[in-house]
Amino acid sequence: MSYGLTDEGYIAPRAADFLAIVRDGYIERASLALGQAIVVDWDADVFLGTITALMADQLGDLAEAGQAVYDAVDPSNATGLQLDNLALIVGVSRIPATFSTTTMTITGTAGTIITEGRLVEGGGEDGHARWALTEDVTIEIGGTVDVLVQAEEAGEITAIAGAIDTIVTPVDGWTSVTNAADADAGSPRESDADLRKRRQQSLQTSGSRSLNALRANLLEVDGVEAAIVVQNDISVTAIVEGISCTPHSIAVVVHPASLTDAQKKAVARVIYDHIAGGIATNGTGVTSTITDTAGFPQVIRYDFATTLPVTVDVVVELAPGFDLTDVEDVIKDAITDYFLALSVGDAARRLQLYALIATVEGVDAVTTLDLNGFDLDIDPAATVLLVASTVTVTE
Repeated sequence: MSYGLTDEGYIAPRAADFLAIVRDGYIERASLALGQAIVVDWDADVFLGTITALMADQLGDLAEAGQAVYDAVDPSNATGLQLDNLALIVGVSRIPATFSTTTMTITGTAGTIITEGRLVEGGGEDGHARWALTEDVTIEIGGTVDVLVQAEEAGEITAIAGAIDTIVTPVDGWTSVTNAADADAGSPRESDADLRKRRQQSLQTSGSRSLNALRANLLEVDGVEAAIVVQNDISVTAIVEGISCTPHSIAVVVHPASLTDAQKKAVARVIYDHIAGGIATNGTGVTSTITDTAGFPQVIRYDFATTLPVTVDVVVELAPGFDLTDVEDVIKDAITDYFLALSVGDAARRLQLYALIATVEGVDAVTTLDLNGFDLDIDPAATVLLVASTVTVTE
């Protein structure tokens, strides 16, 4: 039987298959070396029996890992993060879980301040769901005040009217709490099955109007250095990659903000030419009116990216015979080039910078690499472009 990648797909041998392959191979080679057929005792209390069984188990685990990797590139078999990645390739993002909310009435002494994040309890499957205030409030002269609260856990947390009645984090002057109406239940994270369905629907309707095609065309506009495009293909407003998108709409973010009026108009034209009818646009940075083929005005909206300066502090160990002056400018240029290659929403990864600096001749090791004063990656919002600010190299 053939194993591995075949015309029928990937066929992973099992541990039992490896056991037979290893033992048959051992007998064949040993018999050839001795010039006569041999008989081997494969019992579990014999060394050869034990070692070959252990080998087969380990090889079987590796084969299962190979099967998992193979399955991860097939949307029909991929799950979790692997499916998320396949969906993102065609511009579809998994819909995250949302939080239940309700308006709660606080009762107590007038003038008492209840701060954001204070907890109350009630509702949920066991009656002990917890809810947090979304803002600071002050009890009014009448002894009450209404405030919006949000469930601590995402998903479909229910609470009928009056179910929220317990103060978890008390404040002097706050005596009671209740919700006059049922909570607006959140929704669970989109399932793998639903995400597969939306991904397939997107492929069937996108064609040449895909998000990747739109982004590629935006980057061809004179003056545009970076661009991102996200979409909300559901019937309610949703946050996609940190951007609030109205139902059935796209959001475009470009860089830089110094585009001329003509360049802004060109960006709007590209967006209009690539979106299907009925697809709305989001944004407050630029509002441009395009005339369609029928002579009617069409309003196109988009935003400019914001920039976040990043200071980079590097401490290196030098190879014998090298001074800091030999490597300093080379390291600074490499870091600057790294940030210039980032697009809107791209993260600055310290591991990538470590690897980049390690290739500089004369650098033995990078002992410290801080971004904006912390030894952490910087993962910005989708609308933010990271730019190199001050780069300091010491030893």
